[in-house]
Amino acid sequence: MKKLCNKCRTEKPLSEFYEAIDKRYGKERKIHRTVCKVCDKKRKNDWDARPESMVLKREKHLKNKYGISISEYEELSKKQNHQCAICKTSTPGGRYNVFQVDHSHEDGSVRGLLCCRCNMGIGYLNEDIQYFTNAIQYLEQSKQLQ
Repeated sequence: MKKLCNKCRTEKPLSEFYEAIDKRYGKERKIHRTVCKVCDKKRKNDWDARPESMVLKREKHLKNKYGISISEYEELSKKQNHQCAICKTSTPGGRYNVFQVDHSHEDGSVRGLLCCRCNMGIGYLNEDIQYFTNAIQYLEQSKQLQ
């Protein structure tokens, strides 16, 4: 079976179209997208190449995951002198080179902005204060042995 792509106007086999779920009219049914995979990928790549798409993605991510806006993020960064709340570095590191939003995994509340290393450190120690206390004691004891 074949279908016409609405973008390139080429007739292609159904396997060249992504499947989707149509939930209209109170029923779920499988359908095929109206644009072929090649055109869909080109549209996505064109969108991702636009500088404003990164800002929009960041905005959406901050709002959906942490409940804060870009301006609230910037305000938090300014309050911390554009530094990590723990180690005070001004170099965030990480994949996107931005400070990461530190939040409680229990209630979701935002605590501050951290560099990649500090954020990972808190995560690896499961946000458990006792683990941090033990780590401090361990480091102090090992210094005394030297």
